[in-house]
Amino acid sequence: MPGMDPRTRLYLDDAGLLEFDADVVEVRPLADGDVGLVLDRTAFYPTSGGQPHDLGTLGGEPVLDVLEAEDGAVVHRLRRAPAGPRLHGSIDAARRRDHMQQHSGQHLLSATCVALLGRDTTSFHLGAERCTIDLVGPPLDAAKLLEIERRTNEVVWEARPVRARLVARDDLGELRKTVPAGVEQLRLVEIDGWDRSACCGTHVRSTHEIGLVKILGQEKWGAATRLEFVCGWRALAACNAAQERVDALVRLLTCHPGEILERCEKLLQDSKVLRKENERLQAAQSRAQAEAALAEAPRVAGHPIVVAAPESGGGAALREMAAALVSGGAVALLGTRTERAELLFARPEDLALDLRPVMQKACVEIDGRGGGPPSRVQGAGARRESLDRALAVARAEVVRLLTP
Repeated sequence: MPGMDPRTRLYLDDAGLLEFDADVVEVRPLADGDVGLVLDRTAFYPTSGGQPHDLGTLGGEPVLDVLEAEDGAVVHRLRRAPAGPRLHGSIDAARRRDHMQQHSGQHLLSATCVALLGRDTTSFHLGAERCTIDLVGPPLDAAKLLEIERRTNEVVWEARPVRARLVARDDLGELRKTVPAGVEQLRLVEIDGWDRSACCGTHVRSTHEIGLVKILGQEKWGAATRLEFVCGWRALAACNAAQERVDALVRLLTCHPGEILERCEKLLQDSKVLRKENERLQAAQSRAQAEAALAEAPRVAGHPIVVAAPESGGGAALREMAAALVSGGAVALLGTRTERAELLFARPEDLALDLRPVMQKACVEIDGRGGGPPSRVQGAGARRESLDRALAVARAEVVRLLTP
């Protein structure tokens, strides 16, 4: 394969190499005034195979990106070209180590899924915070996820050697991934006694360097299942973050860690009871407000016209109040302020009044829109401060339409 030469791509032979010297063979202009350096050899890994690029410096200048060009060259993106034809390169050690842990952990996890489930990995993504693999088939039950995680970490702690080498196609043997047609030589990454897979990424030398593989969750992804996981230092950070959340809940709920779930379930049940009681009280308040408004409402063509803007209860209070007003024969022009201005207009079924044009005019005032059948329309807009003006416009329009 083009570019598969450990003499020019130093990371192929030694993923632990973090310092090197190289000659500049070409400077390519890039977008935004950046430059792309092509070297006679490099330890920088270019984005490929689901693994992000390395970072670091060349000649003291920060490397912003590393990409593989169509001609197979590794191009290092910098703001400006360093002085001198020969440069010293330095790889960001923490980023390289992290990518090695995540990528080797992915090989291990994917091989475990084949060994225990017979399910292949169709894609891999190494993200900035979390990694994913897509497995053929439906989601797994919790017990199976735990079994996969346990067996994967057993192999981690067995400290099995991880080797990478260039192999001719005829000498590959059986692999976990299919080799594309026309490829006569590729890089084989082997986890001793567990996995053999074609890969150009950077990997650890022994599974114990992965540290820990932690599955964080899964979701259905089309016809596949996406597993989310982290390895090594990321796994430790994830465990620490989870423990911090547990500790915060313990302090908040003043209970033992083992009682958190029970305490939360009780709080949830109590909240449901209180919410229902609050809804009942708000409904009663809305009905009382409707009765008071009906008693004082002016009439047009024999129908009470009630304009009101309840201060609490939101949309639920508007609906309850509107129902009570309409049952009393009134035209209800109601509004409330939540995160935005909300409107609800309603009238009795036996009244020949189309409220849709009324809502259209009111929505202009609140920079919103609305709709519904002629007898009951709803609307909302961003200009909360114009709610009173919108209701005044609506009342004037209803009076105009009902006045003989």
